[in-house]
Amino acid sequence: MVAGRAASIPSSVPEPRVIDATTYLFIAAKSGRRHKIDFSGTGIDGPLLNFFLSLFDEVAGPLGTARSWQAAHHHALALKALMRNLSRSSPIPTSPEEIPRVALTETRLQIRPRAYDLLRSALRRRASEFSPEVSKLLHVRASKQPDDGEIAGLSATEFARVIDAARNDVRATRDRILPNLVALERWRSGDDVDASEARRLASLDRIVTEGDLPRYDNGMVNVRPLMRAGFANGTAALFSIFLTAHDAVAFGILLAALTGHSMSTLESMTAPLHHSGHTPEAVDDAVVSNALKPRRGKTRAAMTVTAFNNRGEEDSGSDHGRDLRNAHNVFALLERLTAPARVVSGQNHLFSWVSPQQPTSGPRRFVRSTVYQGTKVRPQSWARGHGLTADDGSPLDLSFRRIRLTYVSARDEPVAHSRRTLRQTYQARNTRELEGYQRLVAGVLDEQ
Repeated sequence: MVAGRAASIPSSVPEPRVIDATTYLFIAAKSGRRHKIDFSGTGIDGPLLNFFLSLFDEVAGPLGTARSWQAAHHHALALKALMRNLSRSSPIPTSPEEIPRVALTETRLQIRPRAYDLLRSALRRRASEFSPEVSKLLHVRASKQPDDGEIAGLSATEFARVIDAARNDVRATRDRILPNLVALERWRSGDDVDASEARRLASLDRIVTEGDLPRYDNGMVNVRPLMRAGFANGTAALFSIFLTAHDAVAFGILLAALTGHSMSTLESMTAPLHHSGHTPEAVDDAVVSNALKPRRGKTRAAMTVTAFNNRGEEDSGSDHGRDLRNAHNVFALLERLTAPARVVSGQNHLFSWVSPQQPTSGPRRFVRSTVYQGTKVRPQSWARGHGLTADDGSPLDLSFRRIRLTYVSARDEPVAHSRRTLRQTYQARNTRELEGYQRLVAGVLDEQ
């Protein structure tokens, strides 16, 4: 046996990480760089603040799993989000055992699933100090799909608030883009405009024709011609004629709420839409588009989505379109607003939006066509940005799945599925509907 160096206790005392009552000193494992993390301003103090600091030390300290500054920073942000929610509780908890379950639920809706998983992992280090219901919740991943039996449709008032917010977003998108499209079409046909308007329309025409912003030889965006044309920057020029990711999600939410189709089906629709009437504005017009529903199988995946026109009133919010309570009009509007993006991409996707943050090393690189997977804007974050709440006042947990479940349950009509699927897959697993059925049966039994 080869003798090694004898074990010994370190001669120097480890440097304390908790500097004062609200500040933690993080030291990166590889670089040795020091970063101060401030936990003040969260509304939590006293023993509970000390608990969170000691918990963070277990995660980001010398023996913790957060070895880089980025990992420690993400852990700190997740903990601060929970602490701010706790400060709004009534009464404010003073120990881990008093932390209510609803505070973790609200935090889960406010931060990304991955960030919540980090928070959950950290809190599980002290799971024995929480109440049994909180400790049980810490074992549920945020990124895991809930069981079908736990899904509940939206209430009528929640559903109405979602539709109103989505319709307002679609109306704002229409009023931002449609006047530019109309002006560009007239300018291309030879209408006379003043010099400043001509520069602005010429810039938009170049963006749509070349599929990219003006750039220097090194690939950087040349904002000078855009500023001379009246745009603040390249992003403002793009969004004056293209949909943003938020716009695409708002259109998806509104159409899912008006038609009951899943978002994967809606985003597979192609353009141009087929119109049965003489014009899209005709009362007897209907739009038909090809779509895909892959889970049906290879031989049955192809399907069509149809929406009929009706005598909707003119939208009082603007002079640029008809009633947005009509799915037919929303489809027709989406087709018109996304036409420039389809010219740029060369694709026929009905949902087409731009993402200027993506690499644009060449032309036709910034157009995206998928909403469910292609954008980081989720219905849940969209609802949080609009301040939408559930009937009990908590942040609304919104998903395309809940929107579709609410639609088919309320109308008692199948959408792209059989009536048997409606009964066994949707209504039977809708916990909100199940409660109603149970109350109805209990009332009938009481009468008997």
